[in-house]
Amino acid sequence: MKQILLVIGNSLKTVLLTIFLALLATIVVNAGDITISLGYRLEVATEDWEQPVVAEITNLESFSVDGATLKYSITDQLNLRVAYEWNTEIGTIPPKSSVKLQAENYWQPKVGFYKVSYELNSWNDINPANDTASYYVEVLPNPGFSFKINQLDFINPFQQEYSNKGRIDFTIPPSEEVKYVNMMLTLPGLDLDPKWLVQNFPAPAFPDTQEVSYWIDYGKLGIKNGFDLTHLRLEYKYSTTPELKPFSIDKMYLMDTHLGFYNVGGDNPVEKEFDFSLDLPSINWNNGWKLKTWNYRGCNVPNIDLDSSKYNPRDMPGVVGDWNSCAPAGAINSLQWLEDTQDKIPDSETSLRDKINIFNHVSGRSNEGGLNTAGTIMGKLGFIDSLKLPIHVKWQGIPTSKDTIKSPNPRYNHFALGKNDSVGAYPTFEWLVSEMEKGEDIEIKFGWYDSLNVRHGGHWVVVSGVSDVTTAQGIYVKDDEEQSKAGGMRQTYLNWVTNDAGRPRLVGFEGPNNRCWVESVVSESYDSTIVFASPTTSLNFFDNNNTLNLMVYENPSSVNKPVTIKFDINEPDNVKIQIYEITGRLILSFENSYETAGSKSVVWKGNQQNGKIAGNGIYIVKVFSKENSATQKIIRQN
Repeated sequence: MKQILLVIGNSLKTVLLTIFLALLATIVVNAGDITISLGYRLEVATEDWEQPVVAEITNLESFSVDGATLKYSITDQLNLRVAYEWNTEIGTIPPKSSVKLQAENYWQPKVGFYKVSYELNSWNDINPANDTASYYVEVLPNPGFSFKINQLDFINPFQQEYSNKGRIDFTIPPSEEVKYVNMMLTLPGLDLDPKWLVQNFPAPAFPDTQEVSYWIDYGKLGIKNGFDLTHLRLEYKYSTTPELKPFSIDKMYLMDTHLGFYNVGGDNPVEKEFDFSLDLPSINWNNGWKLKTWNYRGCNVPNIDLDSSKYNPRDMPGVVGDWNSCAPAGAINSLQWLEDTQDKIPDSETSLRDKINIFNHVSGRSNEGGLNTAGTIMGKLGFIDSLKLPIHVKWQGIPTSKDTIKSPNPRYNHFALGKNDSVGAYPTFEWLVSEMEKGEDIEIKFGWYDSLNVRHGGHWVVVSGVSDVTTAQGIYVKDDEEQSKAGGMRQTYLNWVTNDAGRPRLVGFEGPNNRCWVESVVSESYDSTIVFASPTTSLNFFDNNNTLNLMVYENPSSVNKPVTIKFDINEPDNVKIQIYEITGRLILSFENSYETAGSKSVVWKGNQQNGKIAGNGIYIVKVFSKENSATQKIIRQN
């Protein structure tokens, strides 16, 4: 019996061993082979720049690998201290495929040399010998500046998700001299040819930290529209001397790309189109570089935050709206800069939001409509006349005549002067620089034109600086590139290039198959000859011999609520109370007779002389007694 059981037992062991060996053979035959790809290898890093941690795992075989895990660590050279560690489950990796993984947390490098180690594990990996990898990375001292790389989604005036246009947002530390940033960029991978995409960007010399963007063309890397770009490799140079050609590279940084948005109203028409030269000019850097002009105002130039989600005629009746309002924004940003920097221009005591409301009113801008150059200039003249500012307006480019544009307010007979060299002339960089150096404020309108010279809308920006190094010319500009909601104010550096026909182009701000061609340049300056004497009115809103203790409340007030106007008189008197629009138009006048001295008050329910109710906006109340007068601004809003 024992012998029978022994035979059965041995037979069972043989069967089980056979089954195990068969299963093992099946596993081996059907196993995959995972390994580390070094396309996302860290070659060099910078102190305190957040470093993305990325790994690409490839299955080389025709069978899946299951239950895969990755252990990633960064240690000092002697493996004595762990600077960073990441453990993650990968799961199943299909045959002949790769999986890209990125750690949720970034590595914050410190200066020194480090060892980067990978370790893969899987229960059915046929070749564990290639499951580990390690190399060394050097962390260099922080140069002071930093940046963020973006891929742009275009929403308006043209549409392109994941475009092949990018923007690098630089943060530049205070400096006493201009430094130049150059970058060679390429996609992650081995033996890819890097391209010189950031060419001598002049990082501004300024006593405060500055934020300036620079547009780049990913199409030069072979990237097509619609490609989701997640990482780039790059090398940079940051120095007081320019690069005259692409520079050699030893090691490259691995950097994240982020998704940025471009969403501006492009309904800013051009006055007159004529045959434009379509030759695309380029920059030859190796052509006698020499610093000629550099003038920078930077953060001293204001930049209003446009937000059509809040300021729109649907939610705020009487408000024209922030969509398509790059022209009013540019105008009031510039005028505010003049008011802030020119002692001889009086303080209008109005905020940027007040100013844009006034501009919209006097320009006659339609709801969420754009403005051409003539409309913008007339709005600017109307604004200047409304606030009685001694400012003179000029322009170059479109409109292409050398005539004048009159203010919509005929009271003072003010006008803007065309400064074109000839009829049909293009605006010139030389005139822009001369205006900048004279302390003018400057706005530029450009149009987006395709290769057939078909225009796809236009846009206004404010100039905050100029650079001329003889080889290349450029401008710093401010705008809001996200008009649909709060945020998006940005300062950008763009090269200004001119073709043989004299047509100027801005390199950047370019959507799919579109180029930015400059159409007009508008400038303003203090002018002591600008006077406001008029036979039709003696009203000066800001004359105020006030012993009346005038007070207005609630202020700001809702258009649906009355406003109380309170004042004091020292003796019995007849008092005249008048309400004006900010443009100077009288909308209501009434008189009250008081038999006793003391505090008096009247209530304005928002009515005008014609019976209509005054809408959103800025109004002026003027109270006259026998000897005194007082003026107060009233803001009515929803």
